[in-house]
Amino acid sequence: MERELERMAGLVGNLLQFSRRHVQQISSISVAEEIENTLELVYYYLRKHNVRLKKEFGSDVPMVLADRAQMRQVFLNLFTNAE
Repeated sequence: MERELERMAGLVGNLLQFSRRHVQQISSISVAEEIENTLELVYYYLRKHNVRLKKEFGSDVPMVLADRAQMRQVFLNLFTNAE
């Protein structure tokens, strides 16, 4: 139960960060980490729509210079349109 509460707190934090008006901030981000974070946001949506995931990340997934919020929005759009 404690682990689920921590997970939910993380999700709420991600949602709050995601929903704020955003000033573009370019930084070095991990593509794999942003995919994982976005999947946490949409996990129940995908499950409800019977979307099954198989995550496989290569050992050479790059770090990229990008705006974290914009990358997350791209991944969110991809995943919610995957059904």
